Amino acid sequence: MQVDVIDLELSDGVAVDIHESKALVHRLLIVDTEPSAADMSAAAIAVLASDLLPDWHDDWVILEAED
Repeated sequence: MQVDVIDLELSDGVAVDIHESKALVHRLLIVDTEPSAADMSAAAIAVLASDLLPDWHDDWVILEAED
């Protein structure tokens, strides 16, 4: 039995917002460090307030959203 392997990649110009959101949260949780103006901007708050994959109800999505 032969199995065909297909590689799937995102384009170099694609940003993955969950990675950016996690990095932002980690920066905000650093003790003894003043957050930057960009980290406290309306855009940063909107990123953290948005749903992860809205209307998806797979277990892994729910776990990631809770994380």
